[in-house]
Amino acid sequence: MELVPREIEKYLSRDEAFERQYNLQDATVYILSKKLLIKKGHLIRDIEYSHIKSIKYEQERRVIALFSGIVFLILAVVVTQFFGIGWLDPPSLGLVSIGIIMSIVGLIPRERVELKITGQSVPLKLRAVDKIALDSLFKLIMERKP
Repeated sequence: MELVPREIEKYLSRDEAFERQYNLQDATVYILSKKLLIKKGHLIRDIEYSHIKSIKYEQERRVIALFSGIVFLILAVVVTQFFGIGWLDPPSLGLVSIGIIMSIVGLIPRERVELKITGQSVPLKLRAVDKIALDSLFKLIMERKP
């Protein structure tokens, strides 16, 4: 068992144990024996496992980056065709480079865990840089969810 972080001591009941902490991209998740604590900024949410209606693991794409990349590539074609600039000239080369990089970024998926909680219409979305941590968090919540 790990040491209880000082900032969550007041959220523990007498018969509850702190088990694990996940430092995610946009939140810190504390796994307790009876509930989750999710800290985003200065706000800490207390969520009992029985209040989790559903949990899903999904991949999302960066659609705006992908769309922007395509726009830059189209813009490169327009610039070369209408202004008579060659493909290796700096303006065209710059637009093509930006377009390719943004399109690649848009195609790379990022994983997240989405929790739907009783009484809340908007699902809670948790993202992590480390896919292994997200997988582990997903499995732990699935084990505890009734």
